[in-house]
Amino acid sequence: MVYDTIDSYRLNQSIVEGYLRRLFGNYKFYVEHVNDTYRFWIARPLSSSEKKEIIALRIQDD
Repeated sequence: MVYDTIDSYRLNQSIVEGYLRRLFGNYKFYVEHVNDTYRFWIARPLSSSEKKEIIALRIQDD
């Protein structure tokens, strides 16, 4: 298990947890918001393409 991070700009914790749950299954990821970053505990580091998928989920302006 490792800690990994993603920039929190226009993301909320439920988006991050939902993505991680879809990727790794139902698990306690210990998601924390530290400064402008979400930090979470996962089985392996996210790949760059997986991080891009999370970034694509950012909340958009109307």
